This record gives sequence, structure tokens and C-alpha cells, in this order.
Amino acid sequence: MNTHRASHPIFDIESQIVKAGNLPSPVDLIPWQERIDKIAGKTVEGFSILRIVWGQDMEHAGMWLMGRRRLQFPFWRYEEAGEIHDIGNPRFYLLQLHSRAELMKNNAWENARYHRSEATGFALEDILGPLPDDGFYSHVFCIAYHDELCCNGQEIVNYEPCLGAYRPPTDTDLQRIRRMIWNRDHAANDQLAPSDEQIEKRTDEFTAWREEQWRKPMREMIDDWFQTHRHRFTTFDPSVLSNGKFHFTAGHSRSGASILQINQWQKERSANVSSDASAD
Repeated sequence: MNTHRASHPIFDIESQIVKAGNLPSPVDLIPWQERIDKIAGKTVEGFSILRIVWGQDMEHAGMWLMGRRRLQFPFWRYEEAGEIHDIGNPRFYLLQLHSRAELMKNNAWENARYHRSEATGFALEDILGPLPDDGFYSHVFCIAYHDELCCNGQEIVNYEPCLGAYRPPTDTDLQRIRRMIWNRDHAANDQLAPSDEQIEKRTDEFTAWREEQWRKPMREMIDDWFQTHRHRFTTFDPSVLSNGKFHFTAGHSRSGASILQINQWQKERSANVSSDASAD
């Protein structure tokens, strides 16, 4: 986690986060939740469709995992008295509600609920537990300050979410919510419910992009190596092979060998290579 010019004395320094543990929200989120509800609305049961939470609040930013309450956004975990304890990310998060009806569709919750692991001899484990009565809230975005010291505003580094630096919620976050809702309401049908062919195409395009990002630095390293060593594939002059690719031209070498001598060395080396090949 980067320390920025306006770093928080606790929430931006790893050792201080661990030392302090889970702290109450430094901001009263009730007024912010009311403003978000006016933008995104509530369900008929009265649940907020979008919810703002503090990442260290076990009640609102927690979830049931392996039969006990755990933080949804852990920053640090430690063992005490044989139990694992979470210290949450000291950031504010926006979450989105998935209703029971949505999670029951195509048996989605039950399909994600169980897991087999090698540690338990591949026995079936109940990870998520029963479907929550009030649905499940998933991550939409993290409220943080991002600049050139961390991710240049991309909010991701090496395919992992960037925590940036602490900041409280602002009106810009409400504007971001409005923009996301507008984009959703004005999205084309193929964006909201893409066909199997469209999903396959987008997956292929993303895979190709990801592989290109991996290949690019590899190609640069290979090109750099050839820039330095490719002379070894194009000359038999021993002075060049021992002293590098920079040498005199116009029939001269650093050893003073003539063109005839260099050609003779080439013939001798070719003969040696052919002889070795015949012996094999």
C-alpha cells in the first residue's frame, strides 16, 4: 500500500493498520446511505439496493464463511487461541444487493455454496451456508484516493485491486453511482444479456489482450538479448566472439585478421561442425 502526500496516519500504513485492528467507521454513514437510497432506491422489503459500508465493520461488511462471521474485505488475518481473526481493509465500499430470487435462479447459490478441497480429502464442505434471508451484497467499488504513486487512477495493479490511499466518501462517489445507473439503463440488449456467441467472443478478446500484455515484456527482453548477442550467429571471427559485436569493418578486425583469414576460420568451423554431425 502506498503512502501519499496526504496519507492517513493509521489507514495508509500497514504496520499501523495491523496494530490498530478493526476500528469504528470514521464517518457517519447514515446520511450517505440516505442519499444513495434516493439515487438507487430500495426493494419492496425495504432493503437498500446499494449499500455503503466501512471495510472493518463486521456487521455490515461481513459474511458467513465456513460457519462463522468473517470480514468480506480482509487486509490482514492472524491466529489467536486457535481461531483465525480478520482485520478489514480501512476503506469504504459500495455494495450491491442480490435478492433471494436472483440467487435462487438456476440454483446459483447452492452451486456456489459447496466446495471440495484436497486438505479435507475432497470431502464436500459447506462454505457459504444457507441462502441469507435478506439476500447477499457483493462488491461494486472501493472508495479510495488513486494517483501516480499507486495505479494512475486505474484502481488495479497487476490484475489485483488497488487500495490506494484512504479518503472519506464525497459527492464524486454519488456522481459515479448516477453514471453507473444511467449506463445500465441505457445499455444495449447485447450488453445486458449477451448471447453465448457474444460471451465467447468477448472472452477470446480478453484472453488475447491478456496474453499480449504478457508477451510484450518477453519480446522486449528477447530483442534486447539479440541486439547484444546476435553477432555470434553471423560471424566466425574469434576476436569478435570474444570482444563483442563492435569491431572494425572494411576487411579488418580487432585482431588484425584479413578477410581471407576470416573466411578460412569459417571454413574450418563448418568442417568441424560437419564432422561432429557425422560422428553422431
